[in-house]
Amino acid sequence: FNILEHVEDDRAALALLIDLLRASPAPERRLVSFVPAQAWALSQMDRFYGHFHRYSASRIRELSRNLAPDAELSLMPFNALGLVGWVWTTMILKRTTIDPGAVKTYDAICPYTKHVDDFLCRTLRYLFGRSFLWVLTLRS
Repeated sequence: FNILEHVEDDRAALALLIDLLRASPAPERRLVSFVPAQAWALSQMDRFYGHFHRYSASRIRELSRNLAPDAELSLMPFNALGLVGWVWTTMILKRTTIDPGAVKTYDAICPYTKHVDDFLCRTLRYLFGRSFLWVLTLRS
């Protein structure tokens, strides 16, 4: 959870995790990861905080299909509106660290925008969020 983006060889790490799941005798096993979304939005700020990757939906599908073709994939976007702020901060303003004041401002407006974000991400399942919840379910 919130770790794959910090691993340079994410494919190998994911393969190892899937192998560990397959070794379990449980009838249902899940790999749950929360990852930064939108590969095109990889920035110097990501790199400053140790990220090697941001993930596109197609990259997640490709990794999942190649490493666990028998698994059920669930992909849920989060924080569509936060992506606008991410792009503004990292691509327009070219900031490389998180501004605590900007975080406070964002946190203050979230209660008023949450319903819009929920509608975009959960109802429409619009894959344009700042993060993805990525779940692989393996069944015996």
